Amino acid sequence: MTKIIANPFTLTALLLAIVAAVGCNKSDTTAMNATPAKGPAPAKVVVPKTNSVWEPDPGWAGELTQTVTFDKYQLSAPKNLTVDREGTKREGPFNHFAWGIDSGTDVPKVVLLAAITEDAKLLAEARKDMKQALVNFTAGIANPFGLQPRRTTQPEKGSLGGMPFTRYKWNAVTKTRTRLEGLSYGGIDGDRSVLFVALCFGQDADASLALVQAVIATLEKKSDS
Repeated sequence: MTKIIANPFTLTALLLAIVAAVGCNKSDTTAMNATPAKGPAPAKVVVPKTNSVWEPDPGWAGELTQTVTFDKYQLSAPKNLTVDREGTKREGPFNHFAWGIDSGTDVPKVVLLAAITEDAKLLAEARKDMKQALVNFTAGIANPFGLQPRRTTQPEKGSLGGMPFTRYKWNAVTKTRTRLEGLSYGGIDGDRSVLFVALCFGQDADASLALVQAVIATLEKKSDS
């Protein structure tokens, strides 16, 4: 179930409002009634984005205003990330969860997929070689759509929400020659494996990838888990 907390998705510009004092020489009384000068409006503090991979990035906090929950986990996400009901289902050994950001065209801006499995064989494979498990899982997502993922970074290891994870970036080109940048994450949480695949389409795919990276960095277990 996904809980949405509405909040505008904005970048606020700084505004300085300086009002000059009105001087008057007609009388002391008139001068006393003049509007006093106002100083500049307080500047809003803008926290820079650090593009943190393994920790929530404070620079994204104002944009990740929605809490997305799935199974016993949660993420902070932009308000325009919506649930894909058709992609949220049980399929084979996996519980799949899917979200997307609409682009207003036939091709979405972002697709974010999560999968959880407690299958003993798959869990053993992931523990032995998470990189290969991720390659296999990503191919299983991409290949049916005619996509051939090509890894663009070496796998790196870290921790999300106290759980060990491995991740890497990849790219592909769609049948219509649309640019695609991807992210794949795989982690172990006790007796289960948790995986993410993100697909970012179009000319602004790099910016979308940075957004999804910030979203995944907020992964944590729900407080009631």
